[in-house]
Amino acid sequence: MNFDDNLCLKPPLALYLVMPHLAGGSLLSMAIGPIAMSGVSGKTAVKYEIAGPLMFIPPVPTVLVLLAWVRRRPTASQFMRFIWTQGHVLLTISAATDLALLFWTSDQSPRDPGISLVPVTRALLDVYWLVFIAVSTRVRDAFSDFPAAAD
Repeated sequence: MNFDDNLCLKPPLALYLVMPHLAGGSLLSMAIGPIAMSGVSGKTAVKYEIAGPLMFIPPVPTVLVLLAWVRRRPTASQFMRFIWTQGHVLLTISAATDLALLFWTSDQSPRDPGISLVPVTRALLDVYWLVFIAVSTRVRDAFSDFPAAAD
């Protein structure tokens, strides 16, 4: 079934996967980062200390979309309706800022052939979600559909 109880188009299954990735990726980095950074000094440590608080920025738009998704019912406020209709833009912002922070905090150099697979995998997933959100008509259609306001 493609429609919910309010006869609105259900979001595609892939959005159930993109939300945790975009909402949790940066937060996971914040949790694991201090452990991974123990014993690291110099330029990498300074970058992480600066980027640490910035890691909380990419999940914010996704959390707003998640909140609008949970409140997607006829009694929802105008603010929730606005957030939902801008969901594809907010998810794009979230993925793009996460990707930018991943590149900014990576400390790979041509002299260091070792590449960590975690940031590479996260970056590839961010690129995949950016493309998916941009080209999927189902995503655009789902974000343009919201239950009619209750009278």
